[in-house]
Amino acid sequence: MKINRAGRFVVLVVALIINGCAPQLPSGQGSHQPVPYGSLRSWGNESFSQIAPIVQEECRRILTLPGDARISGGTPLPSGNFAREWQPACRAFSAAPPADDRSMQSFFEKWFTPYYVNGDDLIEGFSEIIVPASLHETSNYHIPVYARPQDLVRAQRGGGSWVTGRWIGTRFVPFYTRAEIDAGALKGKGLEIAWVQSPADLFMLQFQGAGRLRLPDGHVLHIAYAARNGRPYTPIGRILRDRNYILDGNITIAAIRDWMKHYPQQARQLMAQNQDYVFFKLLPSQSLSSGSPGAMGIGLTPYRALRANAKSIPFGAPVWVETSMKLPNGGSQSWRHLAFMQDANLAAPLGHVALFTGWGPDADHVAADQHETGRLFILLPRATPE
Repeated sequence: MKINRAGRFVVLVVALIINGCAPQLPSGQGSHQPVPYGSLRSWGNESFSQIAPIVQEECRRILTLPGDARISGGTPLPSGNFAREWQPACRAFSAAPPADDRSMQSFFEKWFTPYYVNGDDLIEGFSEIIVPASLHETSNYHIPVYARPQDLVRAQRGGGSWVTGRWIGTRFVPFYTRAEIDAGALKGKGLEIAWVQSPADLFMLQFQGAGRLRLPDGHVLHIAYAARNGRPYTPIGRILRDRNYILDGNITIAAIRDWMKHYPQQARQLMAQNQDYVFFKLLPSQSLSSGSPGAMGIGLTPYRALRANAKSIPFGAPVWVETSMKLPNGGSQSWRHLAFMQDANLAAPLGHVALFTGWGPDADHVAADQHETGRLFILLPRATPE
């Protein structure tokens, strides 16, 4: 998927199929194109009232932003690039919150235009894994989960760009690589939130950006992304494929996790080639009732929160998703629902999104196996209601 560099869009000429079904969608690559709501399959069957609390929380945050705050992270979209373009709809919602499915559906249809994301879209999954952990280092629990170091800082270069690193006297240098951290660069600095059992457990926590640590006494700690070390990211899956450890067509999160559990020493060596390192923060215990806060600072709701590249989808944008969803029993079913862009993955290709599936074994299973094509429609705000 590519976004039109000039921010222009091709106006869709509605052409009905002979049998009276939904309008045909435009073909080709490279733009967000407006379509009627009739193009969104099963739109009228959505449980819209379930979405109201999410819209309420998003609007509460959007209304606190200055009007010129940028919401989209890439090239200009037809609308919704700045907070001021979302605020009229949010003010209308806050003044008279829709009370049922019908009024909530009407709210979307009055205030938003669907735009077809014209490309080859891939819908994956992500979850908050539950990992055995200990507050004390032992022979079984020996892989540290680190909090953000105090000397990890971001600094602005003369040209305005930002870099991550640390200060040594008056010199600003890159922060430690993963290999240096694994070799003990941060050991003894009191940064250990807990210890896990294997490199595979740490990999999954860092890949997902959040998780739950189950202690030996049964208590659960909720951790979330805090920072990165600013080093280049190299996908472990690419290394496994290039070395033929896993065949190209079989590279999934589940396959990577299983390989790492079977070959822990080789796993550490491979992980060292990915210089990128994720640090975590401990969340309050009451946060366990929802997912960890995403990039918008809102606790993620299972099967309603999306993670995507902010260059293609604005933060907070409603996205109508049509795909096939994996089931815990290994089957799959058609899935057509409204979700919200609430978390960012700048490394994701522009046509890829990941749906938050929650936490627990079933959520992990679905997230690990979810790798399906589909159709995405971004709902962008209108200046005035229709």
